[in-house]
Amino acid sequence: VVVVPTAGLADAAKVGLGRRLGANGSGNGVVANVEFLFPGRFVARALGRATATQSGASPIDPWQIEQLTWYVLEELSAKSVVVPGANTSNMWALARRVADLFDRYATQRPRLIEHWANDQYTDGTYTATGELSPLGADHHWQVQLWQKVRQRIGTPSPPEQLPELLNGLRNGNLQPALPERVALFGLGSVPPNLLTVLRALAEVREVHLLNVQYRMKPAIAGFSSAYFYDKLLTHAAHLTDSGHHFQFIDTAGSGYNEKHGPDGVSLQNEGELQLVRKLIENEIPDIGNTAFISPYAGQVAAAREVLPQGIRISTIDSFQGQEMKTIIVSLVRSNDEGDIGFLKDHPPISMGLSAMVGIRADGDAPRR
Repeated sequence: VVVVPTAGLADAAKVGLGRRLGANGSGNGVVANVEFLFPGRFVARALGRATATQSGASPIDPWQIEQLTWYVLEELSAKSVVVPGANTSNMWALARRVADLFDRYATQRPRLIEHWANDQYTDGTYTATGELSPLGADHHWQVQLWQKVRQRIGTPSPPEQLPELLNGLRNGNLQPALPERVALFGLGSVPPNLLTVLRALAEVREVHLLNVQYRMKPAIAGFSSAYFYDKLLTHAAHLTDSGHHFQFIDTAGSGYNEKHGPDGVSLQNEGELQLVRKLIENEIPDIGNTAFISPYAGQVAAAREVLPQGIRISTIDSFQGQEMKTIIVSLVRSNDEGDIGFLKDHPPISMGLSAMVGIRADGDAPRR
């Protein structure tokens, strides 16, 4: 089993393996009996949870995203919670996006789900005094909808089951649905709960974390290694140099405030986009080797109308597994309340950092 974060990286790994396995290195090798899993599915298999099947040979896990989407759709159709954008004609697409959001929370931020199960309206972070940070009122629908879905499913979510499952994995009472050897490849970050599962799994399986990276400069990779990988990430020797590879443009006090886009859900920041446009025109001659990425789909949609043609424009999630010489990251959030929303969610930020050779980030730096 090989664990990958995106379908694109799975395809790249297959091609690379085919070339390596070929008799003459001309890409004529065959890759067979290798299973590629996304992290969420991998954790489920590692903890012995069933995956959805059509054969009926094993029970269907209602928290797997394929099944979870249907439960979310049922709640959206019942209109038990007021959800932004729920008046769309394509309710299935909305249900899939929400189910994907809940699934990523469960995989990357399990403590957040535990708090929601205990009816705590929090974003999962802590204040300077050690108290849980309250969730912004405009995001309360996420907690309410998740609780309704949890009630409809009728079984504990994976984060609620995690402590008991880990104990079962360590003491041998739980058998992971995985082969004897597992490799993790190209992950943008290793969330704490995934690292915990890996360490428990390593007691009963052969686990390989492919942790030598070949594209990020040490100034960038060092931060990712310390903050996201528990200092497990290393870099190839040829990447070492003394150049500057990171620039942060602080827009605080500029009046570049966020606003909701046409869909009423995702956020945009027009001021940041105008700043980025000037930056590209005046300082970046090679736009063909430049990308603009943002965690917000609304900002990406607006960027396609404002920025020059030829630059790669994408959400952070969609850009994962790719790279460019220069990456411009638009963080979008700027408001009088100091609310940065899911920018507190570390894995997506790590995904953005993992793609970068040189970074220009623009955002409103917090003031104390």
